[in-house]
Amino acid sequence: MSNPRASPLPHSWLVADWPASVTPNRTSAAKHLVRTHRTELIECGALCRVGRNLTIIGEGYARFLARKLGRVEGYEIAPNRVTPDGAA
Repeated sequence: MSNPRASPLPHSWLVADWPASVTPNRTSAAKHLVRTHRTELIECGALCRVGRNLTIIGEGYARFLARKLGRVEGYEIAPNRVTPDGAA
């Protein structure tokens, strides 16, 4: 099984058919992301309309994610957290 984080983004995809290998990994969460970040997605060139379908452009979505990268820099999940005794 390949690591989805290591695979390149598709060229484009429909919001209604959001691929499981692209974060946020679920169509319902992706629709919420598109509603809440619509302006920024358009500014990055990530969101467009093809006929009646909302479409995500992979290159623009990569730019959008790069803008958000700084928001998670110091976030540590529990398995990566160092305990006071120095154990990981």
